[in-house]
Amino acid sequence: MQKGIGAIYILVILALLILAGSVGYVYMQPEKEVPKPFESKMTKGIEVGITDKQKLVTALVQKDYDAISNLLGDSITWVLEASECCGDIDRDEALKRVRQKLEAQQYQFNQESPTIVAVREYFKKYPKFGICSQSNVIVIGVMDDHALTFCTKNGRVQMIREASTLREYGIVATEEMKETGNLSLPISCINGQEGMPVITSLSSYFGSIGTKLEIDGCNFLGFEGNKNAWIENSQGIAGILRIETGSTGKLLKVTLKSPLCQNDTSYSGLPCGSWVDLIPGTYKIYTMPWGKKSNEVSFTIQ
Repeated sequence: MQKGIGAIYILVILALLILAGSVGYVYMQPEKEVPKPFESKMTKGIEVGITDKQKLVTALVQKDYDAISNLLGDSITWVLEASECCGDIDRDEALKRVRQKLEAQQYQFNQESPTIVAVREYFKKYPKFGICSQSNVIVIGVMDDHALTFCTKNGRVQMIREASTLREYGIVATEEMKETGNLSLPISCINGQEGMPVITSLSSYFGSIGTKLEIDGCNFLGFEGNKNAWIENSQGIAGILRIETGSTGKLLKVTLKSPLCQNDTSYSGLPCGSWVDLIPGTYKIYTMPWGKKSNEVSFTIQ
């Protein structure tokens, strides 16, 4: 009897040992690798949904078509000014057209250039252009007198407007604008003693008599701190724009008046001998302290 009980004890102990070994084996096994979620292979150069216009500008300048594709909406309204073309198209077709434009022409996307600023102001002025006036970001490219405008909403391009001529936006692109670099003004300058005067921007690039203008740049101070600005018509006749209170060596404030004196009589005190009338047309604005002429900026009087 005792032998039988002893055998049972032995069997129980063996069973417990086997069970403990099995449990230990399970705990010693390495964890199974959990499958990683799918990672998109799309370009990461630009985040989807980005609203920073500089990201879109960079993609367009670099012709990074993967990045551009990521910024396009699923449906794009493509508008050709003064035409019934083209309506809604899908992302692939929009990318195809953008590629054709960028490869065929040399657009510049300096968003601070006078022409691009003027186009942007035009959209603000005329809300009939829908999403272009209500969008988060408007990025504009110009080539001679042609403009390509990208209107975004909620971080995606929803409309692309194509103007075969800037006249469609109320802007006259002239040879003077191209020759004087008005499409790509310097974006900065260094103010220094005896430095060349430089105009980087105007507060507006079109207006009428009575329009108040601010001229940004550097090295505007002349003899005894004197400051001046000139506006020249297409016949080469210039009139002096009197500087107003608040002007500095880096900011000139003027008001368009007509007629203007063709000579600076501020030191002589003599009456003006000849005048020039400002009439609708394209003009050049520049400053000339110490007889050193700055770059010229195109301005349209309407």
